[in-house]
Amino acid sequence: FTSVPSDDLQTAVQDCEYGFRFKVENRVSKGRVQYYYCRRIKVKASQQCGRRMMVFIPNGSERNCSINLKGAHTCDTAKSEDLAKTVLTKENYAEMDRMLRSGIPLKDIKKHIRASNPQVSKNRVNYAIMQASQAMYGCGELSLGDLAAWAKLNSSTPNNHETGFIIGSDIDGGTGCFRLVYSSKKLLSHFRTLDILSADCTFKTTLQGYPLMVVCLVDKMRHAHPVAFATITKQEEADYHFVFATLQDQCTRLGIPCLIRAFISDGEIALKKAARSVFGEHLLLINCYFHVVQNVKKHLSKTKESSEHKDQVLKDVSRIQLAPTQIHFEQACELFLIKYDALPGFAHFFQKYVYKEYFKNWYEGALPGYPSTNNSLEALNRAIKEHHLDRTREPLGTFKARIMSVVEYYGKDERVICEERTYSVEDERMAYDFIRTGKRTRTVHDWSDRVKHLYFPTGNNAEVTGREIEAFNNSDRRSLDHYLTDMEATHRVTMTDTLWFNWNCTCRWFFKHNSCYHVLVAAVTSGAYQLRPEANTLPLVKKRPPGRPKKMSKALVID
Repeated sequence: FTSVPSDDLQTAVQDCEYGFRFKVENRVSKGRVQYYYCRRIKVKASQQCGRRMMVFIPNGSERNCSINLKGAHTCDTAKSEDLAKTVLTKENYAEMDRMLRSGIPLKDIKKHIRASNPQVSKNRVNYAIMQASQAMYGCGELSLGDLAAWAKLNSSTPNNHETGFIIGSDIDGGTGCFRLVYSSKKLLSHFRTLDILSADCTFKTTLQGYPLMVVCLVDKMRHAHPVAFATITKQEEADYHFVFATLQDQCTRLGIPCLIRAFISDGEIALKKAARSVFGEHLLLINCYFHVVQNVKKHLSKTKESSEHKDQVLKDVSRIQLAPTQIHFEQACELFLIKYDALPGFAHFFQKYVYKEYFKNWYEGALPGYPSTNNSLEALNRAIKEHHLDRTREPLGTFKARIMSVVEYYGKDERVICEERTYSVEDERMAYDFIRTGKRTRTVHDWSDRVKHLYFPTGNNAEVTGREIEAFNNSDRRSLDHYLTDMEATHRVTMTDTLWFNWNCTCRWFFKHNSCYHVLVAAVTSGAYQLRPEANTLPLVKKRPPGRPKKMSKALVID
């Protein structure tokens, strides 16, 4: 016999052994008697389990109930078709909640729960996960009124710096258009130290087809860090202007300076115009080099040129992209257009990437020390879809809660932001090897800009000649091949009055990785830096044996 309070009776019945199923109830003068069968056998099975439960419920709620168990379990030897599907346990529900909070895809959660409890039916698992997901992220159905109420509820500035909130909302009940901007104090604080902005829209995130706009800042090592997310119904200049203006206004309210120096994006003109209208006409617009190459490939695919000719065009475009200054870039593009003028329609197509304000800054020298592509932002979009949205399209009702969790995730202190350039031990070892070779560099003073240029030899050359330096700075060349030859004959490090790790180089490695051994060599030779002991690459030599070396040669050895 077991005595339990009446309030805990149902829990005790369900948790006892395999659980019991109600069968019948009899009323007596002193109370009620309920009979239960073992839950492991189906209701309609002809042979039930021998284990029984009898519960006596006395009159009056203040008295305890008595539970009596009789018989032995015969369900272990029952036929497989007579076994009933069991219910989920408390451990299953706890594991389900933990996996939902960690962002694991729903299909993987279903597989895990069914593997841990094979007797649970598929429909029961699916229904339980759906209920838990709705309780955690809300119901998928949403109206404009519900959206406005939710935005108003989450628009107050929280005390916690990592908690996400709505920094701006614009909902038009007449047209059904809306704009929601999500961020946190922690994300907005990045504007204090970073000044290169990037933005793009990613799709396939909501069932309604609304794009997710991601706005991020780029640090000194080319990593993208989100500062805001936005859900918008249209992709027009007014929508982008609202997002950028909301960011600027919120930073002003929080006392955070919002001074943007450059804006990196693809070729969408509406996005570029909106950025300039908010952050000022001085804003430098960087056009993504990757999208330029994709458009060139698309145009070449329509021509009847050979694949070798097309590959040569793309190769020349990639070499032009390494232009160190605007003068070099404009000259290289003019020679490039002359070289491929015979391609039908290509010169007219490529001119906008040379002269148009919104498309021309796709070369590395346009913004030295920062990326010329939107790849870091595209990688961020991919990480959000894979690790937070599970590569599934969700209704806006649940998506709005998920994007709030994304805001909190990227606001954690564990995320590293490089406010200064970093040089690895491998870079220092390459600098040490260059200094050991004894190759000679040349320093040239540019009194007009008050800077010094340090020129490095390339390939097997032991020194830089004056003719190579003159050819590097020459603005009068006959063909594109001459230009490319002159650019690859030497590398130049510009040494300014700023800290040495902010100096820039014209080599390909620096343009792609934001660090190279040429800058380290320039810092060492100028006395601004000393290499670490780990940079020494001298090999260990064999120890000299003890004693005097032998002077007599061995016998029968003819010199």
